[in-house]
Amino acid sequence: MKKYNHIIWDWNGTLINDVDVCVSSMNCVLEKYNKQLINKEIYRSIFDFPVKYYYEKAGFDFNEVDFSIVGMEFIHTYNSEIKNQKLHEGVQQLLELFQKHNIIQIVLSAREQKQLEDELKHFEIDSYISKIIGLDNNFAFGKVENGLNYLKQTNTKKQNIVLIGDTLHDADVAKAMQIDCILISHGHQNTEKLRKANCLIISSFNELFPYFF
Repeated sequence: MKKYNHIIWDWNGTLINDVDVCVSSMNCVLEKYNKQLINKEIYRSIFDFPVKYYYEKAGFDFNEVDFSIVGMEFIHTYNSEIKNQKLHEGVQQLLELFQKHNIIQIVLSAREQKQLEDELKHFEIDSYISKIIGLDNNFAFGKVENGLNYLKQTNTKKQNIVLIGDTLHDADVAKAMQIDCILISHGHQNTEKLRKANCLIISSFNELFPYFF
């Protein structure tokens, strides 16, 4: 087993348990446009990147309504509820343990930068993170580019870095960065979908320890 010393964390679905609020926020928008509502099981089977594709799978026709409009309606509802959600069980203790063992931890997210910084501070985990990298937009465009830019700034060898996320997009980001990826199945995509990536899939954070200690 590789012993990594540098973690690139995804945020949504990986560290924060925000699947339920994503489902409820999407249903608010679907209801407004008289579309069929979804449940958590459907959500985890259709969620995708680019997120525009996911909206189409959820029932939107962008010949009828502009993606940016419904996208911002979703974001508005989501933003009003996100701070009422919780981190996945054991996240704070996990980040603290890694920090004590001098493992570098950053967050690379498809979340807008200011919101991301605010949320990590709100959930009191920003002190464990050496760098917070979000996007300059609300539509999840640019995570790959941000990851590649980060690699240019770090002296850590690629073989010592692992990206930990919860979606196929995280696997794509890691592939573009030429680093390893571990996917956890408690987030935005179900295990069946995650199997499409050639990555290690885990169901809980406890399964991470052999790769670091």
